[in-house]
Amino acid sequence: MIEKTKAPRKNGKEPEVEVRHLELATQMELFLGDLLVPATKDDRASMEHPFFSIRKGGDKTIRKYEDPRSKARLEVHPSTRGSATIWDKDILIYLGSVLRKAMDGEVMVAPTFTFTAQDLLRSIGRGSGGKDYKELESALDRLVGTRVKTNIATGDKVVTENFNLLDSYKLLGDTSGRLDKVLVTVSHWFYRAIESKEILSIPPKYFEIRGGLERRVYEIVRKHCGNQASFAIGLDRLYLKSGSTSPERRFRFEVRQLVGKDFGRLLDYFVAVDGDNLYAFSDTQEGKNALAKLIGQRAKKALPSPPPAADQRS
Repeated sequence: MIEKTKAPRKNGKEPEVEVRHLELATQMELFLGDLLVPATKDDRASMEHPFFSIRKGGDKTIRKYEDPRSKARLEVHPSTRGSATIWDKDILIYLGSVLRKAMDGEVMVAPTFTFTAQDLLRSIGRGSGGKDYKELESALDRLVGTRVKTNIATGDKVVTENFNLLDSYKLLGDTSGRLDKVLVTVSHWFYRAIESKEILSIPPKYFEIRGGLERRVYEIVRKHCGNQASFAIGLDRLYLKSGSTSPERRFRFEVRQLVGKDFGRLLDYFVAVDGDNLYAFSDTQEGKNALAKLIGQRAKKALPSPPPAADQRS
């Protein structure tokens, strides 16, 4: 990282050359310079619970959530710019992936580190134009401005914590003034999750999902179904875990639209709605067999009842 300064004046004249001070690169910065880290690690806690808004621009009011089964509680306090969204979360997925990659490589890491803005944008499937850099800054603002109060544990620490989704950031320009690197400090809550390997792998194609609800359903399915053949969740519980602020009736309609008439494909899973439940099936032979069984059961229900037997008495 180069900070450009002018040399001191001599005899009242401007110097003909500039002096550049080169900051010593950290071990992690040198490590990151060797490769483009793919953003493929998502923390399990925010896949399970609705930390992020699924609306563009975020929520403008405090959102409260409590899971009656696990007793997990969550309060999300937005900034004046709105709360952090599920698209803003892409940045944390990248940061978590970078941290975990460095930890696995036995590189000395800390909650504060620098990364290249272009690498981040490329890893999460964004462009590198002026608009993309402005959107990156807006997303960072929402992450820093969103405050969370929760008893959801990371790293086996069950305490109530109040923290920002991202502690702080600093934009660092190159000699031409163009954004080059970003210095961030992640929250200790998030850092513990990565350090404790409380993460799951997601495919790079996740970043191609445009819809907020579609992304959220995928996160919940990925967290709970994993490599199992199938997983089922009631639509009322899915509504709770989604963080949706739409009326539940509208939410159910949107889920059915997402899935389609028979079943839908959501990256590496098949999804279907039957009655008041959402079913997910892994892309394995066992998963496909379970899906075929559900479709067969549906077909039987749809068959008309046979007419009553004719009276054989003479």
